[in-house]
Amino acid sequence: MYYNKTTDQINLRVGEISQKNVSQAADHLTLVMKGYDSVSKSIIGNLDIQRMLTQVESNTSVQAISQRSIENVLGSIYYSRDDLVGIYMLTNEGKIYSYGSFTHAIDSEYSNKDWYKEIKKSKGEMVWLGMQQESIIDLMHQSPVFTFGRVLYDIYSNKPIGIVVIETEPAVVLNVLSNLNLGSHGESYILTRDNRILAYSGFPANKELKAVDLPPMSEDELTYMNNDAGFLTVVEKQPILDWRIVSVTPNSDLNVELDKNERFLFIVSGLLVLLSIGLSVFFSRMIAAPIKKMVRGMKQVERGQFDVLLEVKSFDEVNFLVSAFNRMVSRINQLIERVRFVSTSEKNAQLHALQSQVNPHFLYNTLDMIYWMLDEKENEKLGNIILSLSRMFRYSSDWEYAEITLREEMEQIRHYLAILQARADEGLHVEIDVPDACLQTELPKMTLQPIIENAIVHGLMLQEVQGRLWIHTEMDEHALTIHIRDNGVGIPCEKLGKLQDIVLKSTEEYIANESFSQEQSEEIGIGILNVHRRIVIKFGPDYGLQIRSEENKGTVVSIRLPITNQMVQQFKLKGVS
Repeated sequence: MYYNKTTDQINLRVGEISQKNVSQAADHLTLVMKGYDSVSKSIIGNLDIQRMLTQVESNTSVQAISQRSIENVLGSIYYSRDDLVGIYMLTNEGKIYSYGSFTHAIDSEYSNKDWYKEIKKSKGEMVWLGMQQESIIDLMHQSPVFTFGRVLYDIYSNKPIGIVVIETEPAVVLNVLSNLNLGSHGESYILTRDNRILAYSGFPANKELKAVDLPPMSEDELTYMNNDAGFLTVVEKQPILDWRIVSVTPNSDLNVELDKNERFLFIVSGLLVLLSIGLSVFFSRMIAAPIKKMVRGMKQVERGQFDVLLEVKSFDEVNFLVSAFNRMVSRINQLIERVRFVSTSEKNAQLHALQSQVNPHFLYNTLDMIYWMLDEKENEKLGNIILSLSRMFRYSSDWEYAEITLREEMEQIRHYLAILQARADEGLHVEIDVPDACLQTELPKMTLQPIIENAIVHGLMLQEVQGRLWIHTEMDEHALTIHIRDNGVGIPCEKLGKLQDIVLKSTEEYIANESFSQEQSEEIGIGILNVHRRIVIKFGPDYGLQIRSEENKGTVVSIRLPITNQMVQQFKLKGVS
Protein backbone atom coordinates (compact mmCIF):
# COMPACT_ATOMS: atom_id res chain seq x y z
CA MET A 1 0.00 0.00 0.00
CA TYR A 2 2.82 2.39 0.81
CA TYR A 3 4.48 1.66 -2.52
CA ASN A 4 1.27 2.16 -4.49
CA LYS A 5 0.46 5.39 -2.62
CA THR A 6 3.91 6.85 -3.27
CA THR A 7 3.77 5.78 -6.92
CA ASP A 8 0.42 7.50 -7.44
CA GLN A 9 1.67 10.75 -5.93
CA ILE A 10 4.82 10.83 -8.04
CA ASN A 11 2.90 9.92 -11.19
CA LEU A 12 0.46 12.76 -10.50
CA ARG A 13 3.31 15.27 -10.23
CA VAL A 14 5.00 13.91 -13.31
CA GLY A 15 1.68 14.04 -15.19
CA GLU A 16 1.30 17.72 -14.40
CA ILE A 17 4.82 18.42 -15.65
CA SER A 18 4.20 16.36 -18.80
CA GLN A 19 0.96 18.27 -19.43
CA LYS A 20 2.82 21.60 -19.27
CA ASN A 21 5.51 20.25 -21.63
CA VAL A 22 2.90 19.16 -24.17
CA SER A 23 1.17 22.54 -23.96
CA GLN A 24 4.45 24.36 -24.57
CA ALA A 25 5.30 21.99 -27.43
CA ALA A 26 1.91 22.71 -29.02
CA ASP A 27 2.59 26.45 -28.86
CA HIS A 28 6.06 25.96 -30.34
CA LEU A 29 4.71 23.86 -33.20
CA THR A 30 2.05 26.49 -33.85
CA LEU A 31 4.74 29.13 -34.33
CA VAL A 32 6.74 26.83 -36.64
CA MET A 33 3.70 25.97 -38.74
CA LYS A 34 2.70 29.63 -38.98
CA GLY A 35 6.15 30.29 -40.44
CA TYR A 36 5.62 27.52 -43.02
CA ASP A 37 2.19 28.96 -43.78
CA SER A 38 3.79 32.37 -44.42
CA VAL A 39 6.31 30.83 -46.81
CA SER A 40 3.54 29.23 -48.86
CA LYS A 41 1.51 32.45 -48.93
CA SER A 42 4.54 34.43 -50.09
CA ILE A 43 4.67 32.12 -53.12
CA ILE A 44 1.00 32.00 -54.09
CA GLY A 45 0.59 35.75 -53.50
CA ASN A 46 3.67 36.86 -55.40
CA LEU A 47 2.50 39.20 -58.19
CA ASP A 48 5.41 38.40 -60.51
CA ILE A 49 4.66 34.69 -60.27
CA GLN A 50 0.96 35.35 -60.83
CA ARG A 51 1.65 37.46 -63.90
CA MET A 52 4.07 35.05 -65.53
CA LEU A 53 1.84 32.03 -64.87
CA THR A 54 -1.31 33.66 -66.30
CA GLN A 55 0.45 35.35 -69.19
CA VAL A 56 0.02 33.44 -72.46
CA GLU A 57 3.26 33.57 -74.43
CA SER A 58 4.07 31.54 -77.56
CA ASN A 59 7.64 32.80 -77.92
CA THR A 60 9.94 30.10 -76.52
CA SER A 61 12.60 32.63 -75.56
CA VAL A 62 10.12 34.63 -73.55
CA GLN A 63 8.87 31.39 -71.96
CA ALA A 64 12.43 30.50 -70.93
CA ILE A 65 12.90 33.95 -69.43
CA SER A 66 9.63 33.61 -67.51
CA GLN A 67 10.65 30.19 -66.13
CA ARG A 68 14.00 31.58 -65.07
CA SER A 69 12.30 34.52 -63.37
CA ILE A 70 9.88 32.26 -61.49
CA GLU A 71 12.73 30.02 -60.31
CA ASN A 72 14.66 33.08 -59.15
CA VAL A 73 11.69 34.15 -57.04
CA LEU A 74 11.45 30.62 -55.62
CA GLY A 75 15.19 30.69 -54.94
CA SER A 76 14.96 33.92 -52.99
CA ILE A 77 12.22 32.41 -50.84
CA TYR A 78 14.20 29.17 -50.48
CA TYR A 79 17.24 30.98 -49.10
CA SER A 80 15.12 32.99 -46.69
CA ARG A 81 14.97 29.96 -44.38
CA ASP A 82 17.56 27.36 -43.37
CA ASP A 83 15.19 24.39 -43.03
CA LEU A 84 13.74 24.32 -46.57
CA VAL A 85 14.63 21.31 -48.76
CA GLY A 86 12.70 22.06 -51.92
CA ILE A 87 9.92 24.22 -53.36
CA TYR A 88 7.79 22.82 -56.23
CA MET A 89 5.12 24.62 -58.21
CA LEU A 90 3.00 22.43 -60.50
CA THR A 91 0.57 24.14 -62.91
CA ASN A 92 -2.61 22.68 -64.33
CA GLU A 93 -1.00 22.77 -67.80
CA GLY A 94 1.72 20.39 -66.59
CA LYS A 95 4.50 22.97 -66.20
CA ILE A 96 6.88 22.40 -63.30
CA TYR A 97 8.91 25.08 -61.49
CA SER A 98 11.18 24.02 -58.65
CA TYR A 99 14.10 25.13 -56.57
CA GLY A 100 16.25 23.26 -54.06
CA SER A 101 19.77 22.44 -52.97
CA PHE A 102 20.13 19.55 -55.42
CA THR A 103 19.30 18.77 -59.02
CA HIS A 104 15.68 17.67 -59.22
CA ALA A 105 14.25 14.61 -60.97
CA ILE A 106 10.51 15.18 -60.84
CA ASP A 107 8.27 12.10 -60.72
CA SER A 108 6.38 12.14 -64.02
CA GLU A 109 3.47 10.24 -62.42
CA TYR A 110 2.87 12.82 -59.70
CA SER A 111 -0.66 13.59 -60.94
CA ASN A 112 -1.73 10.05 -60.06
CA LYS A 113 -0.44 10.20 -56.49
CA ASP A 114 -2.77 10.43 -53.48
CA TRP A 115 -1.02 13.49 -52.07
CA TYR A 116 -1.57 15.41 -55.33
CA LYS A 117 -5.26 14.54 -55.37
CA GLU A 118 -5.58 15.53 -51.71
CA ILE A 119 -4.12 18.99 -52.34
CA LYS A 120 -6.22 19.46 -55.48
CA LYS A 121 -9.42 18.76 -53.51
CA SER A 122 -8.62 21.45 -50.92
CA LYS A 123 -10.09 24.95 -51.05
CA GLY A 124 -6.92 26.92 -50.58
CA GLU A 125 -6.17 25.98 -46.96
CA MET A 126 -2.85 24.43 -46.00
CA VAL A 127 -2.68 20.65 -46.51
CA TRP A 128 -0.24 19.06 -44.05
CA LEU A 129 1.18 15.82 -45.48
CA GLY A 130 3.53 15.27 -42.53
CA MET A 131 6.71 13.20 -42.24
CA GLN A 132 7.84 11.23 -45.30
CA GLN A 133 10.66 8.71 -45.62
CA GLU A 134 11.79 10.48 -48.78
CA SER A 135 10.66 13.24 -51.12
CA ILE A 136 7.19 12.63 -52.53
CA ILE A 137 7.99 14.34 -55.85
CA ASP A 138 11.78 14.50 -56.26
CA LEU A 139 13.19 11.09 -57.14
CA MET A 140 16.74 12.25 -56.38
CA HIS A 141 16.08 13.16 -52.75
CA GLN A 142 16.11 10.00 -50.58
CA SER A 143 16.25 11.62 -47.13
CA PRO A 144 13.30 12.15 -44.75
CA VAL A 145 11.29 15.36 -45.17
CA PHE A 146 8.32 17.18 -43.63
CA THR A 147 5.88 18.02 -46.44
CA PHE A 148 2.95 20.40 -46.89
CA GLY A 149 1.21 22.19 -49.76
CA ARG A 150 -1.77 24.18 -50.98
CA VAL A 151 -3.68 25.10 -54.11
CA LEU A 152 -2.36 28.04 -56.20
CA TYR A 153 -5.20 30.39 -57.26
CA ASP A 154 -5.28 33.17 -59.88
CA ILE A 155 -5.77 36.22 -57.65
CA TYR A 156 -7.73 38.00 -60.39
CA SER A 157 -10.11 35.25 -61.52
CA ASN A 158 -9.98 33.26 -58.27
CA LYS A 159 -9.57 30.06 -60.27
CA PRO A 160 -7.05 27.31 -59.39
CA ILE A 161 -4.07 27.32 -61.73
CA GLY A 162 -1.85 24.76 -59.94
CA ILE A 163 -0.45 23.69 -56.59
CA VAL A 164 2.58 24.51 -54.44
CA VAL A 165 4.44 21.75 -52.55
CA ILE A 166 7.12 22.58 -49.96
CA GLU A 167 9.44 20.08 -48.28
CA THR A 168 11.46 20.96 -45.19
CA GLU A 169 13.98 19.32 -42.88
CA PRO A 170 12.12 17.22 -40.25
CA ALA A 171 14.61 18.11 -37.51
CA VAL A 172 12.61 21.12 -36.30
CA VAL A 173 9.47 19.06 -35.69
CA LEU A 174 11.39 16.06 -34.35
CA ASN A 175 13.26 18.19 -31.81
CA VAL A 176 9.99 19.50 -30.43
CA LEU A 177 8.56 15.97 -30.15
CA SER A 178 11.71 14.44 -28.64
CA ASN A 179 11.67 17.05 -25.87
CA LEU A 180 8.29 15.68 -24.81
CA ASN A 181 9.68 12.21 -24.02
CA LEU A 182 10.11 11.82 -20.26
CA GLY A 183 11.99 8.53 -20.53
CA SER A 184 13.96 6.38 -22.93
CA HIS A 185 10.86 4.41 -23.94
CA GLY A 186 8.43 7.31 -24.37
CA GLU A 187 6.81 8.32 -27.66
CA SER A 188 5.34 11.59 -28.91
CA TYR A 189 3.47 12.24 -32.09
CA ILE A 190 1.13 14.58 -33.95
CA LEU A 191 -2.35 13.52 -35.09
CA THR A 192 -4.76 15.25 -37.45
CA ARG A 193 -8.49 15.53 -36.77
CA ASP A 194 -9.07 12.14 -38.44
CA ASN A 195 -6.26 10.53 -36.35
CA ARG A 196 -3.82 10.40 -39.28
CA ILE A 197 -0.21 10.51 -38.04
CA LEU A 198 1.74 13.55 -39.26
CA ALA A 199 4.91 13.05 -37.24
CA TYR A 200 6.29 11.01 -34.35
CA SER A 201 9.42 11.11 -32.25
CA GLY A 202 10.76 7.76 -33.44
CA PHE A 203 10.87 8.83 -37.10
CA PRO A 204 12.53 7.50 -39.23
CA ALA A 205 14.03 4.60 -37.20
CA ASN A 206 10.68 3.20 -36.03
CA LYS A 207 8.76 2.88 -39.27
CA GLU A 208 5.74 1.27 -37.55
CA LEU A 209 4.03 3.21 -34.74
CA LYS A 210 2.21 1.29 -32.01
CA ALA A 211 -1.50 2.08 -32.04
CA VAL A 212 -2.75 4.04 -29.03
CA ASP A 213 -6.46 4.20 -28.31
CA LEU A 214 -7.43 7.78 -27.51
CA PRO A 215 -10.87 8.68 -26.20
CA PRO A 216 -12.98 11.22 -28.13
CA MET A 217 -12.59 14.81 -26.97
CA SER A 218 -15.32 17.41 -27.03
CA GLU A 219 -14.92 20.60 -29.05
CA ASP A 220 -14.23 22.74 -25.99
CA GLU A 221 -11.90 20.20 -24.33
CA LEU A 222 -8.26 21.13 -25.03
CA THR A 223 -6.30 18.81 -22.68
CA TYR A 224 -6.63 15.16 -21.74
CA MET A 225 -4.47 13.06 -19.36
CA ASN A 226 -4.75 9.36 -18.43
CA ASN A 227 -2.47 7.13 -16.35
CA ASP A 228 -4.15 3.73 -16.90
CA ALA A 229 -2.94 0.57 -18.70
CA GLY A 230 0.67 1.14 -17.63
CA PHE A 231 1.16 4.38 -19.59
CA LEU A 232 0.95 8.09 -18.88
CA THR A 233 -0.92 9.58 -21.85
CA VAL A 234 -1.19 13.36 -22.31
CA VAL A 235 -3.11 14.91 -25.22
CA GLU A 236 -3.11 18.61 -26.10
CA LYS A 237 -5.50 19.89 -28.78
CA GLN A 238 -4.17 22.68 -31.03
CA PRO A 239 -7.26 24.55 -32.27
CA ILE A 240 -5.47 26.76 -34.80
CA LEU A 241 -3.97 23.84 -36.74
CA ASP A 242 -6.72 21.43 -35.69
CA TRP A 243 -4.02 18.98 -34.47
CA ARG A 244 -3.56 16.88 -31.36
CA ILE A 245 -0.13 16.63 -29.71
CA VAL A 246 0.18 13.26 -27.92
CA SER A 247 2.81 12.12 -25.40
CA VAL A 248 2.87 8.48 -24.19
CA THR A 249 5.32 7.43 -21.45
CA PRO A 250 5.50 3.96 -19.79
CA ASN A 251 5.05 4.04 -16.03
CA SER A 252 8.34 2.16 -15.68
CA ASP A 253 10.16 5.30 -16.88
CA LEU A 254 8.33 7.42 -14.32
CA ASN A 255 9.14 5.32 -11.26
CA VAL A 256 12.90 5.72 -11.22
CA GLU A 257 12.73 7.54 -7.88
CA LEU A 258 10.96 4.59 -6.27
CA ASP A 259 13.79 2.07 -6.78
CA LYS A 260 15.14 2.41 -3.26
CA ASN A 261 11.73 2.01 -1.67
CA GLU A 262 11.01 -0.92 -3.94
CA ARG A 263 14.25 -2.67 -2.94
CA PHE A 264 13.48 -2.07 0.73
CA LEU A 265 10.03 -3.56 0.36
CA PHE A 266 11.45 -6.56 -1.49
CA ILE A 267 13.97 -7.19 1.30
CA VAL A 268 11.30 -7.02 3.97
CA SER A 269 9.02 -9.26 1.92
CA GLY A 270 11.85 -11.76 1.42
CA LEU A 271 12.51 -11.92 5.17
CA LEU A 272 8.82 -12.50 5.83
CA VAL A 273 8.77 -15.27 3.22
CA LEU A 274 11.81 -16.96 4.83
CA LEU A 275 10.15 -16.73 8.23
CA SER A 276 6.98 -18.28 6.80
CA ILE A 277 9.00 -21.10 5.23
CA GLY A 278 10.72 -21.81 8.55
CA LEU A 279 7.42 -22.01 10.38
CA SER A 280 5.97 -24.23 7.65
CA VAL A 281 8.89 -26.65 7.90
CA PHE A 282 8.57 -26.78 11.69
CA PHE A 283 4.86 -27.58 11.65
CA SER A 284 5.18 -30.01 8.71
CA ARG A 285 7.71 -32.09 10.62
CA MET A 286 5.40 -32.29 13.59
CA ILE A 287 2.18 -32.97 11.71
CA ALA A 288 3.06 -34.40 8.28
CA ALA A 289 5.91 -36.78 9.18
CA PRO A 290 3.69 -39.92 9.15
CA ILE A 291 2.23 -38.96 5.80
CA LYS A 292 5.71 -38.41 4.34
CA LYS A 293 6.75 -41.86 5.53
CA MET A 294 3.77 -43.36 3.73
CA VAL A 295 4.67 -41.40 0.57
CA ARG A 296 8.19 -42.84 0.67
CA GLY A 297 6.71 -46.32 0.91
CA MET A 298 4.52 -45.58 -2.12
CA LYS A 299 7.59 -44.52 -4.11
CA GLN A 300 9.29 -47.82 -3.22
CA VAL A 301 6.27 -49.68 -4.56
CA GLU A 302 6.37 -47.50 -7.68
CA ARG A 303 9.97 -48.66 -8.27
CA GLY A 304 8.86 -52.32 -8.09
CA GLN A 305 9.52 -53.20 -4.41
CA PHE A 306 6.28 -54.99 -3.55
CA ASP A 307 7.50 -56.40 -0.22
CA VAL A 308 7.06 -53.04 1.55
CA LEU A 309 5.04 -53.04 4.78
CA LEU A 310 4.66 -49.75 6.64
CA GLU A 311 4.49 -49.40 10.41
CA VAL A 312 3.23 -45.95 11.38
CA LYS A 313 1.62 -44.87 14.64
CA SER A 314 -0.28 -41.64 14.22
CA PHE A 315 -3.83 -40.33 14.07
CA ASP A 316 -6.63 -42.81 13.38
CA GLU A 317 -7.15 -41.46 9.86
CA VAL A 318 -3.46 -41.95 8.98
CA ASN A 319 -3.43 -45.44 10.52
CA PHE A 320 -6.43 -46.37 8.38
CA LEU A 321 -4.63 -45.19 5.23
CA VAL A 322 -1.47 -47.14 6.11
CA SER A 323 -3.45 -50.33 6.75
CA ALA A 324 -5.26 -49.99 3.40
CA PHE A 325 -1.92 -49.35 1.65
CA ASN A 326 -0.36 -52.52 3.12
CA ARG A 327 -3.32 -54.62 2.00
CA MET A 328 -3.11 -53.16 -1.50
CA VAL A 329 0.64 -53.89 -1.80
CA SER A 330 0.15 -57.48 -0.60
CA ARG A 331 -2.62 -58.01 -3.16
CA ILE A 332 -0.50 -56.55 -6.00
CA ASN A 333 2.38 -58.85 -5.05
CA GLN A 334 0.08 -61.89 -5.24
CA LEU A 335 -1.27 -60.84 -8.64
CA ILE A 336 2.25 -60.29 -10.04
CA GLU A 337 3.33 -63.77 -8.98
CA ARG A 338 0.22 -65.21 -10.61
CA VAL A 339 0.87 -63.32 -13.86
CA ARG A 340 4.52 -64.41 -13.85
CA PHE A 341 3.49 -68.06 -13.47
CA VAL A 342 0.86 -67.81 -16.24
CA SER A 343 3.34 -66.06 -18.56
CA THR A 344 5.99 -68.73 -18.02
CA SER A 345 3.50 -71.50 -18.69
CA GLU A 346 2.29 -69.78 -21.85
CA LYS A 347 5.84 -69.39 -23.18
CA ASN A 348 6.58 -73.06 -22.58
CA ALA A 349 3.39 -74.03 -24.38
CA GLN A 350 4.32 -71.75 -27.31
CA LEU A 351 7.80 -73.31 -27.47
CA HIS A 352 6.52 -76.88 -27.63
CA ALA A 353 3.84 -75.91 -30.14
CA LEU A 354 6.39 -74.30 -32.43
CA GLN A 355 8.76 -77.27 -32.19
CA SER A 356 6.01 -79.76 -33.00
CA GLN A 357 5.38 -77.98 -36.31
CA VAL A 358 8.88 -78.69 -37.63
CA ASN A 359 8.79 -82.53 -38.07
CA PRO A 360 5.89 -82.88 -40.55
CA HIS A 361 7.20 -80.00 -42.63
CA PHE A 362 10.75 -81.38 -42.70
CA LEU A 363 9.69 -84.99 -43.41
CA TYR A 364 7.50 -83.83 -46.31
CA ASN A 365 10.39 -82.02 -48.01
CA THR A 366 12.86 -84.89 -47.37
CA LEU A 367 10.54 -87.59 -48.76
CA ASP A 368 9.96 -85.41 -51.81
CA MET A 369 13.72 -85.20 -52.49
CA ILE A 370 14.14 -88.99 -52.04
CA TYR A 371 11.42 -89.56 -54.58
CA TRP A 372 13.14 -87.46 -57.22
CA MET A 373 16.54 -88.99 -56.45
CA LEU A 374 15.25 -92.51 -56.97
CA ASP A 375 13.74 -91.41 -60.23
CA GLU A 376 16.83 -89.64 -61.61
CA LYS A 377 19.85 -91.54 -60.11
CA GLU A 378 18.44 -95.05 -60.35
CA ASN A 379 19.42 -95.96 -56.74
CA GLU A 380 23.21 -95.41 -57.29
CA LYS A 381 23.74 -93.50 -54.06
CA LEU A 382 20.74 -94.74 -52.19
CA GLY A 383 22.78 -96.52 -49.46
CA ASN A 384 24.55 -93.39 -48.23
CA ILE A 385 21.39 -91.37 -48.54
CA ILE A 386 19.38 -93.86 -46.52
CA LEU A 387 22.10 -93.92 -43.82
CA SER A 388 22.09 -90.13 -43.55
CA LEU A 389 18.35 -90.06 -43.64
CA SER A 390 18.02 -92.58 -40.81
CA ARG A 391 20.32 -90.51 -38.60
CA MET A 392 18.33 -87.39 -39.45
CA PHE A 393 15.07 -89.11 -38.49
CA ARG A 394 16.59 -90.25 -35.21
CA TYR A 395 17.83 -86.70 -34.50
CA SER A 396 14.63 -84.91 -35.47
CA SER A 397 12.26 -87.30 -33.70
CA ASP A 398 13.99 -87.18 -30.31
CA TRP A 399 12.66 -84.07 -28.51
CA GLU A 400 13.48 -85.14 -25.00
CA TYR A 401 16.25 -82.53 -25.04
CA ALA A 402 15.05 -79.50 -27.04
CA GLU A 403 18.26 -77.52 -26.40
CA ILE A 404 21.44 -78.93 -27.90
CA THR A 405 24.91 -77.62 -28.83
CA LEU A 406 26.05 -76.26 -32.14
CA ARG A 407 28.27 -79.37 -32.51
CA GLU A 408 25.24 -81.68 -32.56
CA GLU A 409 23.34 -79.36 -34.88
CA MET A 410 26.28 -79.22 -37.33
CA GLU A 411 26.48 -83.03 -37.40
CA GLN A 412 22.79 -83.11 -38.36
CA ILE A 413 23.39 -80.44 -41.03
CA ARG A 414 26.24 -82.44 -42.60
CA HIS A 415 23.88 -85.46 -43.01
CA TYR A 416 21.25 -83.18 -44.51
CA LEU A 417 23.73 -81.59 -46.94
CA ALA A 418 25.01 -85.04 -47.97
CA ILE A 419 21.50 -85.90 -49.14
CA LEU A 420 21.16 -82.58 -50.98
CA GLN A 421 24.56 -82.86 -52.69
CA ALA A 422 23.79 -86.41 -53.79
CA ARG A 423 20.59 -85.08 -55.27
CA ALA A 424 22.25 -82.11 -57.00
CA ASP A 425 25.39 -84.03 -58.11
CA GLU A 426 27.80 -81.25 -59.05
CA GLY A 427 25.15 -78.52 -58.88
CA LEU A 428 25.70 -77.64 -55.20
CA HIS A 429 28.94 -76.52 -53.59
CA VAL A 430 29.03 -76.09 -49.78
CA GLU A 431 31.68 -74.36 -47.64
CA ILE A 432 31.54 -74.62 -43.81
CA ASP A 433 33.77 -72.55 -41.52
CA VAL A 434 32.75 -73.06 -37.88
CA PRO A 435 35.66 -72.98 -35.38
CA ASP A 436 35.74 -75.56 -32.58
CA ALA A 437 35.55 -72.78 -29.98
CA CYS A 438 31.99 -72.04 -31.16
CA LEU A 439 30.66 -75.60 -31.09
CA GLN A 440 29.65 -75.51 -27.41
CA THR A 441 27.10 -72.75 -28.08
CA GLU A 442 23.62 -73.79 -27.03
CA LEU A 443 20.69 -73.31 -29.39
CA PRO A 444 17.20 -74.73 -29.96
CA LYS A 445 17.07 -78.00 -31.82
CA MET A 446 16.45 -77.90 -35.61
CA THR A 447 17.62 -74.24 -35.91
CA LEU A 448 19.87 -74.46 -38.99
CA GLN A 449 18.06 -77.06 -41.14
CA PRO A 450 14.94 -74.97 -41.99
CA ILE A 451 17.13 -72.00 -43.02
CA ILE A 452 19.40 -74.13 -45.25
CA GLU A 453 16.37 -75.83 -46.76
CA ASN A 454 14.81 -72.45 -47.57
CA ALA A 455 18.06 -71.22 -49.17
CA ILE A 456 18.25 -74.24 -51.49
CA VAL A 457 14.57 -74.61 -52.42
CA HIS A 458 13.78 -70.89 -52.87
CA GLY A 459 17.20 -69.62 -53.91
CA LEU A 460 19.58 -72.12 -55.51
CA MET A 461 17.15 -74.47 -57.29
CA LEU A 462 15.64 -71.56 -59.24
CA GLN A 463 18.86 -70.73 -61.13
CA GLU A 464 20.86 -72.52 -63.84
CA VAL A 465 24.39 -71.82 -62.57
CA GLN A 466 26.08 -73.87 -59.87
CA GLY A 467 24.62 -73.20 -56.43
CA ARG A 468 27.01 -72.19 -53.65
CA LEU A 469 26.25 -72.23 -49.92
CA TRP A 470 28.46 -70.78 -47.18
CA ILE A 471 28.10 -71.39 -43.43
CA HIS A 472 30.44 -69.39 -41.21
CA THR A 473 30.43 -67.73 -37.78
CA GLU A 474 31.38 -64.47 -36.09
CA MET A 475 31.87 -64.00 -32.36
CA ASP A 476 32.15 -60.88 -30.24
CA GLU A 477 32.06 -60.32 -26.48
CA HIS A 478 28.28 -60.63 -26.35
CA ALA A 479 27.02 -63.08 -28.95
CA LEU A 480 27.79 -65.64 -31.64
CA THR A 481 26.39 -64.94 -35.11
CA ILE A 482 25.96 -67.76 -37.64
CA HIS A 483 25.75 -66.58 -41.26
CA ILE A 484 24.11 -68.80 -43.91
CA ARG A 485 24.70 -67.27 -47.33
CA ASP A 486 23.81 -68.42 -50.85
CA ASN A 487 24.30 -67.12 -54.39
CA GLY A 488 20.71 -67.80 -55.41
CA VAL A 489 18.15 -65.62 -57.11
CA GLY A 490 17.64 -63.48 -54.01
CA ILE A 491 14.40 -61.98 -52.71
CA PRO A 492 12.54 -59.07 -54.38
CA CYS A 493 12.57 -55.84 -52.32
CA GLU A 494 8.83 -55.87 -51.61
CA LYS A 495 8.87 -59.49 -50.39
CA LEU A 496 12.03 -58.88 -48.37
CA GLY A 497 10.31 -56.00 -46.58
CA LYS A 498 7.40 -58.26 -45.67
CA LEU A 499 9.76 -60.93 -44.31
CA GLN A 500 11.62 -58.42 -42.15
CA ASP A 501 8.34 -56.98 -40.86
CA ILE A 502 7.08 -60.44 -39.82
CA VAL A 503 10.32 -61.22 -37.98
CA LEU A 504 10.26 -57.81 -36.24
CA LYS A 505 6.61 -58.25 -35.30
CA SER A 506 7.38 -61.59 -33.60
CA THR A 507 10.05 -59.88 -31.47
CA GLU A 508 7.67 -57.03 -30.54
CA GLU A 509 4.96 -59.52 -29.56
CA TYR A 510 7.42 -61.19 -27.21
CA ILE A 511 8.46 -57.85 -25.66
CA ALA A 512 4.80 -56.92 -25.15
CA ASN A 513 4.23 -60.33 -23.47
CA GLU A 514 1.64 -61.19 -26.10
CA SER A 515 0.97 -64.53 -27.76
CA PHE A 516 2.46 -64.95 -31.19
CA SER A 517 0.01 -64.24 -33.99
CA GLN A 518 -0.91 -67.05 -36.38
CA GLU A 519 0.05 -64.94 -39.40
CA GLN A 520 2.17 -66.86 -41.94
CA SER A 521 4.01 -65.89 -45.11
CA GLU A 522 4.68 -67.94 -48.21
CA GLU A 523 7.98 -66.15 -48.71
CA ILE A 524 9.41 -66.86 -45.25
CA GLY A 525 7.90 -70.31 -44.66
CA ILE A 526 6.75 -71.78 -41.39
CA GLY A 527 10.22 -73.23 -40.65
CA ILE A 528 12.24 -70.00 -40.59
CA LEU A 529 9.56 -68.08 -38.64
CA ASN A 530 9.43 -70.89 -36.04
CA VAL A 531 13.23 -70.80 -35.70
CA HIS A 532 13.15 -67.08 -34.94
CA ARG A 533 10.32 -67.39 -32.44
CA ARG A 534 11.98 -70.28 -30.59
CA ILE A 535 15.24 -68.32 -30.27
CA VAL A 536 13.40 -65.22 -28.99
CA ILE A 537 11.44 -67.29 -26.44
CA LYS A 538 14.58 -69.11 -25.30
CA PHE A 539 17.12 -66.25 -25.15
CA GLY A 540 15.15 -63.00 -25.31
CA PRO A 541 14.47 -60.17 -27.85
CA ASP A 542 18.19 -59.36 -28.37
CA TYR A 543 18.64 -62.62 -30.30
CA GLY A 544 17.05 -64.21 -33.35
CA LEU A 545 17.18 -63.96 -37.15
CA GLN A 546 18.14 -61.15 -39.48
CA ILE A 547 17.51 -61.46 -43.25
CA ARG A 548 19.35 -59.53 -45.97
CA SER A 549 19.04 -60.14 -49.72
CA GLU A 550 19.69 -58.65 -53.16
CA GLU A 551 17.97 -59.82 -56.30
CA ASN A 552 20.15 -62.03 -58.54
CA LYS A 553 22.98 -61.88 -55.98
CA GLY A 554 21.82 -64.06 -53.12
CA THR A 555 20.52 -64.05 -49.57
CA VAL A 556 22.16 -63.95 -46.11
CA VAL A 557 20.35 -65.18 -43.00
CA SER A 558 22.17 -64.31 -39.75
CA ILE A 559 21.37 -66.16 -36.50
CA ARG A 560 22.39 -64.30 -33.33
CA LEU A 561 22.87 -66.50 -30.21
CA PRO A 562 24.19 -65.81 -26.68
CA ILE A 563 27.55 -67.26 -25.61
CA THR A 564 28.87 -68.58 -22.27
CA ASN A 565 31.36 -66.77 -20.04
CA GLN A 566 33.97 -69.43 -20.93
CA MET A 567 33.55 -68.65 -24.62
CA VAL A 568 33.88 -64.92 -23.86
CA GLN A 569 37.23 -65.56 -22.17
CA GLN A 570 38.39 -67.66 -25.14
CA PHE A 571 37.32 -64.86 -27.46
CA LYS A 572 39.39 -62.31 -25.52
CA LEU A 573 42.45 -64.59 -25.39
CA LYS A 574 42.39 -66.01 -28.93
CA GLY A 575 40.31 -63.52 -30.87
CA VAL A 576 38.10 -66.28 -32.30
CA SER A 577 35.67 -65.09 -35.00
